[in-house]
Amino acid sequence: EMERGNMRRKLFYGENLFFRLMGRLGDFMCLNILYLLTSLPVVTAGASVSALYDVLYDISRGKEGGCVKRYIRAFKKHFQKATAYWMICLFLAVFLVSGIFGIRFMNGSVRIFFQGISAILFLLWAGMGSFGFILISWNGFSIREAFGSAVLITIGSFPWLVMNLLITCIPALFFITRSRFIAAFGMPLFILFGIPLLGYIKVFVYKQALKKYGLIKEEEENDNGESAHLSDRALDGYGKSI
Repeated sequence: EMERGNMRRKLFYGENLFFRLMGRLGDFMCLNILYLLTSLPVVTAGASVSALYDVLYDISRGKEGGCVKRYIRAFKKHFQKATAYWMICLFLAVFLVSGIFGIRFMNGSVRIFFQGISAILFLLWAGMGSFGFILISWNGFSIREAFGSAVLITIGSFPWLVMNLLITCIPALFFITRSRFIAAFGMPLFILFGIPLLGYIKVFVYKQALKKYGLIKEEEENDNGESAHLSDRALDGYGKSI
């Protein structure tokens, strides 16, 4: 009888791979809906990104359940800094796009030169947008710290930035592929839980990019029993290094 009870618990309470997978997809579906709803005003998109990666980071460390409450709590926590950072990103994006349109009226080597400058600036902007929100979300960096550190990490961890951008471009396959299977099944699945799923994959890319700077804390808990994202010693050491 005890063995039968143990089998039931293993089957229905987390040790069965199928139910764990279904539970994870259910979490991703909830996060997908929350992310889209909180990003609709556009102005709040930065806070949505920070909240999403805050929850995905915890999930990657094995913290299950309560994703809706954790998302809402993280959204409120990061709202002010992430929104201000997002406004900076939008302003810089407008500046870059304006510059690209201006390059069209140039000729010869001058045009090639400014095209190269624009490509470099775009990569720096992409790195600032990618790593900046992560530093705000995981490490509690200020806007100034996130901006400067994101640029340095972009330069020092450039291959990880490229990998992150490639993962981000995966949804484009739904529009350029001629496969009916991908169009018929891939797009609906992506709409259901694609954003958190890609974000979950990118969490491991971000971890590798930040690890060499001491910005990823090992599996530890603080005095309140809650997961802490960054050790004070690592933060102090990184602050001195920059």
